[in-house]
Amino acid sequence: MNSLYLFNEEYLDKVTISSKGYITFGGTPDDTNIRSLTYGGPLRTIAPLWSNHIPDEDSRVYYLESADKFIVQYSNYTQDDLNFQLILFKDGSILFQYLNGGFSSNFASIGLKGPNYYDGISVNTGSIRSIVPDEYAVHFTTSKAISYFSP
Repeated sequence: MNSLYLFNEEYLDKVTISSKGYITFGGTPDDTNIRSLTYGGPLRTIAPLWSNHIPDEDSRVYYLESADKFIVQYSNYTQDDLNFQLILFKDGSILFQYLNGGFSSNFASIGLKGPNYYDGISVNTGSIRSIVPDEYAVHFTTSKAISYFSP
């Protein structure tokens, strides 16, 4: 990555793209799918569709960095020809986009893992068929709470 990206209140510039459907910042990839990003897995992970994918000869993973975002695209992925993207914006928001959701595996994880072991958000863990229909998106945003105090 040529720029710094905000993820979980940290600015990061090194990414590892896994063939298993996730990226991690500065960590060591762990290609063993876990039951929940809330309780384990590599730290600083963004997982649009983490499973035990077995890429075939038509499977491709692309990445592109523009002025305001970093995109990872999985195209014609596995025997199911999955097509999905992870888009990381410089303001810290994250978008997962799924062109097609048909998936022959019974298990996958979708979500985020922060810098601590128990710091994670799972959008779905388990049967992926029930949560990812065609042309589906998941959007994570950042916001800071502002508290006002009166004397």
